[in-house]
Amino acid sequence: MSWKARVVVFGVFCLCSPSPAAAQLFGGISEAQEIELGREAADMMEQDLRLLEDEEVGDYITRLGGGLTAASGRPGLTYTFKVVDSPEINAFALPGGFIYVHRGLIEAAGDESELAGVLGHEIGHVVARHGVDQMRRAQIANVGLGLLGTLLGTGRAADVGGLAAELVAGGTFMKFSRDAEREADQLGVRNIADAGHAPRGMITFFEKLAALRE
Repeated sequence: MSWKARVVVFGVFCLCSPSPAAAQLFGGISEAQEIELGREAADMMEQDLRLLEDEEVGDYITRLGGGLTAASGRPGLTYTFKVVDSPEINAFALPGGFIYVHRGLIEAAGDESELAGVLGHEIGHVVARHGVDQMRRAQIANVGLGLLGTLLGTGRAADVGGLAAELVAGGTFMKFSRDAEREADQLGVRNIADAGHAPRGMITFFEKLAALRE
């Protein structure tokens, strides 16, 4: 049996068995690896994103986000907030605390509590390490395709960059499950309340999004 076949067989075994070996290989992604992967993914995404060149708006989002992260479940993580110059009503979070908010979302928010609600939700994804979970699932699915460099601890920039490219191209960080979205909502509501914002803002903004979709 070739080494690739053995890796695939082991990957299937890991999917079917919650063994310590499986947890170590597919779950033991360190915070440092998470941050490095998020940084690589952010650099790649920014090649296709137009960032808003408005220092006042950028500083405001950073201050608002900073107040939320200080009251979050991962206050020791260094977060980065950036505004995308797009009318689209959207926001997303990458592993390691890299959070992007579109200009259209800021314009659509009726007040600060609604904007805080969206940021709290995205911070919730980072706190729960949903991006890491998505990465782990993608690596398991592609276990025979050479994506094990980071998990095996090589730590080489080429390995991390290649893995980030695979995950960004596949839209891995944009496909959270419903359970992950619900958990981000729960963490976000708690976060914005602890930071002194009205939790109702998250509800009213998502109601606004639902109405726009309809």
